[in-house]
Amino acid sequence: DFGCGDELRFVISNTTEAGIVYDPTCRFDDCPPASFPAKLTRLLWQRWHAGKPGLILLPCELIANNGTVLRDTVLRHAADWALEEDFLRWLREENRFCNTLVDRIVTGYPAAQAPRLNAENGYEDALLDTAEPFGLWVIEGDEALSREFPAQKAGLPVKFVADHHPYKEQKVRILNGSHTGMVPIALQMGCETVMDAFNTPAIERFINDMVAEEVIPMIEEDQDELKRFAAGILERFYNPFIKHMLRSISLNSLSKWEARNYPTVRDNWFKAQRIAARECFTFAALMTLYSPKSGFEPDDTKEFVEYIRANWDSADVEATISKIVKESGIFTVDFSEVPGFVPTVAGYVRDIEALGMKDALKKFLGE
Repeated sequence: DFGCGDELRFVISNTTEAGIVYDPTCRFDDCPPASFPAKLTRLLWQRWHAGKPGLILLPCELIANNGTVLRDTVLRHAADWALEEDFLRWLREENRFCNTLVDRIVTGYPAAQAPRLNAENGYEDALLDTAEPFGLWVIEGDEALSREFPAQKAGLPVKFVADHHPYKEQKVRILNGSHTGMVPIALQMGCETVMDAFNTPAIERFINDMVAEEVIPMIEEDQDELKRFAAGILERFYNPFIKHMLRSISLNSLSKWEARNYPTVRDNWFKAQRIAARECFTFAALMTLYSPKSGFEPDDTKEFVEYIRANWDSADVEATISKIVKESGIFTVDFSEVPGFVPTVAGYVRDIEALGMKDALKKFLGE
């Protein structure tokens, strides 16, 4: 009877970019199914079977059109499982899958400050969390949804908009793309936090140049406004009170890089006929971080990490990168559609392996 209560109206999820995926191995009778969309399909079926009204789904995963993708994946599972036509109709007509965008850096439980905060509060709060002052949640929805989910009346930074795409494009490419691109470089230079990375002049220069020269020009919005937006985004990285661990950001970096960074690589080529060299360097850094030589244990899909390590060949780096982007099944897009991507990445991988990350980055920057 889980999920069938009358009090349930909203389902909010954040399973990372790797969470909203179609898994054909999931079965209706699994207890529970492995993937989040399959679990949700089963929950919604139980709710329909109990004669309950539909739900409002607010996925927060940072993928394009997260609500639409979640809905389509649920419908695909329902079709796979040959569920009733009446259920499929109820699923489409009485449930609302909203596209959303969340923007806030949240770093977790404040272990060092918890004793003081608990003493001040007069009780122990195991759900204490640390977050930056900035926050934004953009939800595609109308006035009726804003009345039913009156977050704004509670003073929360929530915007109900007709189209979330302009907000998403800016935030994902500039903020999240900077994080995802920076992490494998900074980790291999001994940094532990975002603050450590931005206190390293070479990394700071690299990321600022990447945003200014490769990312912003490819976003089709007012360029001056984008520059102001980017300045505000990058300023948040310097917050000394936010201990944003690079190890935490590195979760599921393979799917994150495809969603956050590859669109900039693609657009630079197909819109401007140029290689986004800095973005290519970040992918090379990600590959060396995941390689068997790094000593780093990625928190990512196990079979993907195993594939990279099993097929890694430092004697033929270009063939290695080509196999990873074209044959591995790790990515949903073949990055070699951008001419020059594979050899450019391979060249940077050879530099990183030969020189180490610090000197490879120094060489890239021409220092």
